[in-house]
Amino acid sequence: MKAKPYQIDALIPRLKQEFAAALVFGTDAAGIQEVAKKIQSIIIPEAGPFSVISLTPADLKNTPDRVLEEANTPDLMGGRRLIWLKEATAGHADIMANFIEYRQTDAFLLMTAENLTKSAALRAESEANPHILVVACYPPEVMDLRRIIMDFARSAGFDFSPEACDYLIQNTDNNTLILKNELNKIGLWNKDKKRITLDLIQQLVGTGTVNTDTLIQAVANRQSERIISALNALLSQGENSVTLIRTIARYFTSLLKGVDKLEMGENPSDIAKKILKPAQFRLEESVISQLRSWSKMALLRAHHTLLNAEIKMKSGTLDPDLILKQTLLMLTKK
Repeated sequence: MKAKPYQIDALIPRLKQEFAAALVFGTDAAGIQEVAKKIQSIIIPEAGPFSVISLTPADLKNTPDRVLEEANTPDLMGGRRLIWLKEATAGHADIMANFIEYRQTDAFLLMTAENLTKSAALRAESEANPHILVVACYPPEVMDLRRIIMDFARSAGFDFSPEACDYLIQNTDNNTLILKNELNKIGLWNKDKKRITLDLIQQLVGTGTVNTDTLIQAVANRQSERIISALNALLSQGENSVTLIRTIARYFTSLLKGVDKLEMGENPSDIAKKILKPAQFRLEESVISQLRSWSKMALLRAHHTLLNAEIKMKSGTLDPDLILKQTLLMLTKK
């Protein structure tokens, strides 16, 4: 049976009684770990020294039947056992199938893996088996993260301004686990139920670790406040102004090519996918919006402005960081 990560709580009775195994896979490493830990805590509420057995493929090299052997070995303390096979691959489908067919106890098999294609044997067989829960974990979309923040705030009795919400998402690197940890800290601090504003969230969270994508998207979306916060964070992390301006210029070149394709009738979603790297798929909606909001002439002017700024930086007459900041803010004006 397939399920989403947020559906785990609703499946607790079935996990305890119906499912014999679970496969958790995807590209969101933090999400996989969180879901796997939750499943473990549901199956084994109080883990003892012999109740949870962690294995990797290396442990199976000389003993390929070890998963089944562990499953059919009763817990010395009389409780249920969970065998967690980490770093599983498509080639471990037989292990899952043998476990389901030949286990003689109430042991539970938990497998975690990186991304598996739909045709991967382990995924295909697990999804087809009603006794196996399959959870795919992919990096959340921005809307999903906003929903997490709003749901938390509602239950805690206070709210976030839209700017504070976006800033928190940006500074937790679109990571659900980190975001939830930060929300819990904010909840403990905010006993007076204050509205969380941008200024307040910056004081509580700090600048965090910002990647270059954050700055590029702030510039392309003409968000001056986010440009300043992202740029200051990147410079404090040791990023070079010339490197940053070249990276932004390359992105605007890609947008320019994308606008050309848009005018030729190509699908905006397909264009966005070509501009972005596979790991950046969560930015697709934002890129589509940029393709429609930036005219070809505006993109040409922006590229010219960035090129002139790089020339000024290399002249050595003005502070490169100051030139970069002024240039990026200029680009926010339509």
